Amino acid sequence: MLDRINLKGMHIAAIVAMAVVVVLTIAAELSEGLKNLLVLVAFHHWIAKSIIALVVFVGITWIMNKGDKGFIDKFDAEKWGKITAISAVLFATIIFIFYLLEFFS
Repeated sequence: MLDRINLKGMHIAAIVAMAVVVVLTIAAELSEGLKNLLVLVAFHHWIAKSIIALVVFVGITWIMNKGDKGFIDKFDAEKWGKITAISAVLFATIIFIFYLLEFFS
């Protein structure tokens, strides 16, 4: 089964989903209207962001799996693992710095 899954696409989907969470988090903190809309959708803004991230991840993964599978043999797990891990640390740092600036302002 794993030979039919585009793992590179899943890494790309994970990175994009993380970016969406960062953008939504910062935007919702700066816009009360957006935060209220997220609450209206899922009873809590973090749940709504999680649902959106899941939809983005599944959607991109599905789209990437529909494409050409010929490059799966060339998938470099170590490289994409590092890219995904670095992205997670970078995005977490961005959120941390944002909340730090919010706290001190």
